[in-house]
Amino acid sequence: MGTTSKKRGIRNALFRLGLHTTPKAVAHVLREQGIQVGEELVRQVRIEVLKEAAGARAAR
Repeated sequence: MGTTSKKRGIRNALFRLGLHTTPKAVAHVLREQGIQVGEELVRQVRIEVLKEAAGARAAR
């Protein structure tokens, strides 16, 4: 599975579980779905999501 697909899965899980969910919990949920991701990748994607949200708010 490509990194883009993993990132999309992480984003979906973060929005479903909430942005305050621990990286370990997100990795666990995705592992149950057959997607292997590391906690570090989850942290990186969460930071990207938060930066995008902050940028969207600043643009208003």
